[in-house]
Amino acid sequence: MRMRAAWTEAVANLRRQPPVISLTMCGVATAVAFTTAATAYTASTLAEAELAAGGSVVVVSATSSEGLNMRECERMARLPFVTAVGGPYLDSGVSAITVVSGVPIAVVAVSPGALAVWDGQSHGDPVVGYDLASTLGMESGASVGIRVGSDVLAVGSVLPSTVPVSSLQSAIVIPLILDEPLSECWIAHEPGAQDAVVSAASATFAASPSAVGPYVRTNAGSLTATEYWLRFVSFRPWLLGAAAVGAVTAATAVFRRREVGVYRISGTKRRSVALIFGLEYIAPLVFVLPVGYSWGVALCAVAAGPNLDASAVLVAAAYVAALGGLFVPLATLIAVLVSRSNAFAALRDT
Repeated sequence: MRMRAAWTEAVANLRRQPPVISLTMCGVATAVAFTTAATAYTASTLAEAELAAGGSVVVVSATSSEGLNMRECERMARLPFVTAVGGPYLDSGVSAITVVSGVPIAVVAVSPGALAVWDGQSHGDPVVGYDLASTLGMESGASVGIRVGSDVLAVGSVLPSTVPVSSLQSAIVIPLILDEPLSECWIAHEPGAQDAVVSAASATFAASPSAVGPYVRTNAGSLTATEYWLRFVSFRPWLLGAAAVGAVTAATAVFRRREVGVYRISGTKRRSVALIFGLEYIAPLVFVLPVGYSWGVALCAVAAGPNLDASAVLVAAAYVAALGGLFVPLATLIAVLVSRSNAFAALRDT
């Protein structure tokens, strides 16, 4: 069957079977709407959630092996809108210590005010990261004995689980006063002062190779249930839409088995049947994609509110285009599978 003949037959089918086409269009519109809403909502809110998870903290990260000058980091504490400063040493000379039971444990040496950046409390003694304490089976009020050289120290303080830095939560953290460079400078500040802190930090560390920006949490182990969902749909949301499209097209193809049987008995080849079905879905797709996309943007605007921006909508458009490109070959493949069934059996079953 030539393309022109197949197209004529497809248009005739569109006119003869409005319920089937309407069902397909509704299914595709729903899939597109979900994909649009999930993508745009994720793109516009995930960064906000990450920044909120890190709290009001600006991080200056060393980009060279020389590290950051600790005195420059401490100088940031003089600003009226800064509440605490500190960071981990680049090389404290303490790489690991041993728990009395014989287990080697990683150590993170930090400047005296570093932990106050995250939990608002000053720590003068070593503390155990929350994840490490769970691994060691430390109960509330218990302590763990650590061996430092020939001395054994009892460490009973545990970092709060809300501290979002994984390197601290999986180690024993020791506050030390050292005249050594830092690998990072953490700067806690009052709400609304982020831009001022970033500007001041950029000027303070201008002579040091460094990167300055708001803290973004990367420890997926402490994500909330909502953030887990946002990360999931931000990975490949159009695949979820494709699953919905596949379910709808499979259902419509099953309902049209009798029509496929008539085509096959009349001598139409399987590839021609697949071609007709594929062309049938192209025309509705031209109308369905804009409708579904608009519906999805509206849903997203309600969910994201002021966080919805133009870039998120453009990202959603790219995913919708990918979904649309997948729809026709997927529908055609399902038509091929249905057409492979016995024609007389298809007529008898329907």
